[in-house]
This record gives sequence, structure tokens and C-alpha cells, in this order.
Amino acid sequence: MSRIKGSEKTGGRQAGTPNKATTDLRQWVFALIDDNRSMIENDLKSITDPAQRLSILERYLQYSLPKLQSVSIEAQIEAQVNAEYSALKQLLTDAPDEAVQRIADKVMELSTQKPEE
Repeated sequence: MSRIKGSEKTGGRQAGTPNKATTDLRQWVFALIDDNRSMIENDLKSITDPAQRLSILERYLQYSLPKLQSVSIEAQIEAQVNAEYSALKQLLTDAPDEAVQRIADKVMELSTQKPEE
């Protein structure tokens, strides 16, 4: 019987625990590539078609470098605002008097600054 949606997880791997089989295989591939560097370099030099050579290099990079995901400016700004909001919310919860004082200090600082021309 399947568990009810929203109920507490019982058993299995904890979230974030890497899969041992995948980790072992990945380490084996890294070692295989690392141990055969000179042979791989010689094989790449023998390929005359630049497009094929680049295609092979690209496939090797998939196993050695993580792919980077593009992040939009909007997503970065939203993440920063969320982090600042969370910090302010935590400060208001933990030390409301200090939070009010910080806000008052910031307002005073901003009100005494000269406007940029």
C-alpha cells in the first residue's frame, strides 16, 4: 500500500544522500579518463575533422565538469530579495527592538544623504 500524500517519509535514503552505485561508477569513469590521458590526447590528435574532435571533447567534458545552468537576472534579484526578507523576518522574530533600531538608523542615514544629481 502506498503512503498517504503529505505523510512523513519512513525508510529509504535520506534526502541529499548520493547514490552509491552512481558515485562508484562516476569515480571509475574519472579514473579511466585520468589513467589514459596520453592515449586520449594521441587519439584526438589523429582525428583530422575538427568538428568530430570537438564533439568528442564535449562528450568527455560531460564526465569531468558539471554543466552550469543559466540564471536570469530576475531570478538572481528575486533570490537576493528573498534572502534579505528572510534575514529581516528572522531579526524581527529574534530581536524586534534591535530590528526597529536598525530600521530607524537606516532611515536617518538615508535622510541625511545628499541626493545624487
